[in-house]
Amino acid sequence: MTDNPFEDLEALRVNGEDTQPAPTPKRQQRRQREDGYLLVPAGWLLALRAARPPVSGATYAVAFCLLERFYREGSRTVRLSNLRMETWGIGRCGKNKSLRQLVGLGLISTEQTGTQSTAVTALVDPFK
Repeated sequence: MTDNPFEDLEALRVNGEDTQPAPTPKRQQRRQREDGYLLVPAGWLLALRAARPPVSGATYAVAFCLLERFYREGSRTVRLSNLRMETWGIGRCGKNKSLRQLVGLGLISTEQTGTQSTAVTALVDPFK
């Protein structure tokens, strides 16, 4: 006998009855990016730009945070906490002032229940 293991190929063949096809790999779910892009509806952007007196940067940040929440939750009503706004660099007073400005522009309506987070409802469609 020789040292070549491939000389007898019939001995190396696998019986088709004993084998199973390899499982197909599952498709990996895409991870949502935290530093991604945000699409701003034209109605919101035009209302913010046309506001007189001009809205502050905090109001833009609150509007963008709300749009992100509407998109992620797939709903026109979301809760906006002070803690979430702090991650955007906006304090409690800035959040409340910005929400009043957005209500004045007719973009949202708000509902405060006791000490819970503010419930915000989009009046202008955030998905268009």
